[in-house]
Amino acid sequence: RKCVPLDGRTTKTAQTGRETPLLHMASDFGDETERLVDIVRVRLDQGERIAILFPMNRQVRGFAQGLRNAGLEVETKGEYDFSSDRPKLMTYHAAKGLTFDTVLMPRLVPKSFSRLDRYRIERLLFVGIARATKWVYMSSVQGQELPSLERVRPLAARGLLTIQEGSSAPSLDGKGAGVVGASAEESDLLDLLYVDGSAISTSCWGWIRRSGPIAEGAARGYNYRVVC
Repeated sequence: RKCVPLDGRTTKTAQTGRETPLLHMASDFGDETERLVDIVRVRLDQGERIAILFPMNRQVRGFAQGLRNAGLEVETKGEYDFSSDRPKLMTYHAAKGLTFDTVLMPRLVPKSFSRLDRYRIERLLFVGIARATKWVYMSSVQGQELPSLERVRPLAARGLLTIQEGSSAPSLDGKGAGVVGASAEESDLLDLLYVDGSAISTSCWGWIRRSGPIAEGAARGYNYRVVC
C-alpha cells in the first residue's frame, strides 16, 4: 500500500471535528429538493467545500439548474474551479480521487439506480461517503428508499447516524445541518456498505486511519488518496 497526494483537482479542507452523518427521509420529491437547498446554504455559510453526488449525468444537470433557480451558484463538468467555494455537482464516478468537507447524496431511490445491481449500488455509496472529510448527508423519499439504506439505519441506535423523517424534520439554523463536534466517523458507514471489490477495502481503510504520515499531512491541510 502507498499514499500519494492528490493531483491538481484536490480541494484543501479544514481539519475539524467530524459530524454525525444525516439521513433525511423526505415526504416527497419537493420536500427533498427544498431540504437540499437549505442544507447547501447552511454549509456554505460555514465556509465549507461541498460536493453533491448523483448516479446519472442528467440528474447533475437537472439539479444544477434547480439550485441556480434557487439563487445558488454551482459548478458542473467543464466549470469546475477547485479554488472556489462554489458547490460541485458531479456523478459518483467523477468524484473518485477527490475530497470535500461535506458530501451530499440526494435521490437515494431505486429509480436513480435502476440499471445497477446491489453490489454496484453499494460500491457507489461507498465511494461517495469516502469523499467526505467532515460530514455526509443522504436523502431519500419515504416509501421509495433505496433498499441499501436499511443497512445503515442500525447506526442510528448507536448514535452514529441521525435520521430525520418527512417535512416535520427540525428547521435548520447555523448548526442544524449536522451535529457539530460529534465523534462519528464515516468508517462506520463504510464498514456497513463494504462489499468485496469496493474502491477501498476495510483493511486498507483501517490502515489509512492509523497512518502516521497521513495524520501528519492532514495536519498541514493536505488530502490524500490511497492506492491499495
